[in-house]
Amino acid sequence: MFLDLNDKTCIRPVSMGIEFVGVRIYATHMKLRKSTVGRLKREVKKITEMYATGEMSKEDFDRRVASIKGLLAHTQSASLRGRLNLIYRDTMQKYGRPTGPKTDIWKGTYEEKKLARSVRKAA
Repeated sequence: MFLDLNDKTCIRPVSMGIEFVGVRIYATHMKLRKSTVGRLKREVKKITEMYATGEMSKEDFDRRVASIKGLLAHTQSASLRGRLNLIYRDTMQKYGRPTGPKTDIWKGTYEEKKLARSVRKAA
């Protein structure tokens, strides 16, 4: 093959995945980039603080949460979801608005779907 490649082009094995729009895409799954995870954590802390202090309405908070959930729905992110729930609970408690211990606003369906698929394959 006679291809002319520029200096930015890097040929790598498919097993390393492809970075695109804040995620690394593999043949079987997708993972968030570390920089995206850091940005999400900061965003969750910021919007939770704004909501807890009354600077943000419940509707606006729910809209932002739905946006984050939409991103997380496509990736393997169970541990990140747990961490986001901890950030939410800690921040709400810090501002005197305690939540219950089972308050999981970033519950996901990706892991549930994956589990259901593996059960169907086993059957």
